[in-house]
Amino acid sequence: MNFMVVGLNHASAPIDIRERVHFGQNPGRALKELKTQTHIEEGVIVSTCNRVEIYTVSPVLAGSKPDPIFQFMARFHGLKEDQLEGHLYHYIAKDAVRHLFRVTSSLDSMVVGEAQILGQVKKAYEQSQEIGLAGPILHRTYQKAFSVAKRIRTETGLGRRQVSIASCAMELAKKIFDRLDEKVILVLGGGKMIHVLINELVDQGVRQFYLSNRSQIESPYFKFIPFHDFPVYLEKADMVFVCTSSPQFLVTHDLVGEAMRKRKYEPLFCVDLSVPRNVEPSIHAIENVYAYDIDDLKELAKKNFEMRQQEAKIADEIIEEEVQKFLNVLNHQMAAPTLKEIWDKVNHLRHQELEVLRQYLPRLSDEDFGYIEKFSERLAKQVLHDPIMTLRMEDDLKSSGLVQTLRKLFRLST
Repeated sequence: MNFMVVGLNHASAPIDIRERVHFGQNPGRALKELKTQTHIEEGVIVSTCNRVEIYTVSPVLAGSKPDPIFQFMARFHGLKEDQLEGHLYHYIAKDAVRHLFRVTSSLDSMVVGEAQILGQVKKAYEQSQEIGLAGPILHRTYQKAFSVAKRIRTETGLGRRQVSIASCAMELAKKIFDRLDEKVILVLGGGKMIHVLINELVDQGVRQFYLSNRSQIESPYFKFIPFHDFPVYLEKADMVFVCTSSPQFLVTHDLVGEAMRKRKYEPLFCVDLSVPRNVEPSIHAIENVYAYDIDDLKELAKKNFEMRQQEAKIADEIIEEEVQKFLNVLNHQMAAPTLKEIWDKVNHLRHQELEVLRQYLPRLSDEDFGYIEKFSERLAKQVLHDPIMTLRMEDDLKSSGLVQTLRKLFRLST
């Protein structure tokens, strides 16, 4: 299997290197030049903000010589090779398959378990298909990678454990409300964390936002309200997010108590991301108020991260199992014609010798001869068992030359 990956990612290269080798949204031109300049048979370029990887299939690049791909990447982006030196990695055959499975399953992501990478890899594969560079080997390999990613999502909690503060807030909110898209949101503050939260809520389908801040902020996502008016909107809100630099409580026990009476004690979800806190802790005691501060979210994120790490170990075990199964299938397909020829030759010789035996033992009953025939068949299968299993378990059957060796040993046509 002449399958290789060459690339760099968030762990091997800083962002100033990654952005210089980014291939953009449509790497079609790069793929065409790659095929021309390196004589690959198949190729896919995965290019995201956190990784740039070139997957290739080529007999010319078989073995452990990634230099043509290294050189192409530098040349295409107008860089010197030494600018990429130390940042690029490469994997071949079994290691390349394992790497692709880990990437597609998000085990190699900056945030393990994130869902975006699967879609990004699928898009990269489809772009390769469009220009005719996704051949039979890449087709089988990528389809298997997608199914492995699906299995890991199904059998582990890898994608369900949120580890960002904003995502943890969404996780807690979903424990209180069946649906978020119908809820009214009140946001106090305008920092980076607030904008991340708003993006998370928009992704959840939320469209009813009120934002209150000391300085006016314009956005198509929310209605801005003056800061001194926010108490009026507490009674309308189902969810409140607070993140300001105020040194005192802004959302007090009295304000929330009054709002809840007007809401007839419909559930209120309140998250205080401020340090020092802007939400009075005693609102916990008010009926149907679910209040959390930054430490609560950090603790949940920590627990989720620890559980995600445990799930990642399980996912890696699944990948090892699937890599070997995949290579076994490939090896079987590659070796099948040779194995059939060997069995046909052995079987032909077996029948010839059985006929000779029958002539030497003419008085042998049909029943006894049947036993001998079955014995000879079992013996032939046992003799061939180890060579067959060796072929199937080989990591890179084509490069190993085992098939050709067997053909020579059994004097089969080459």
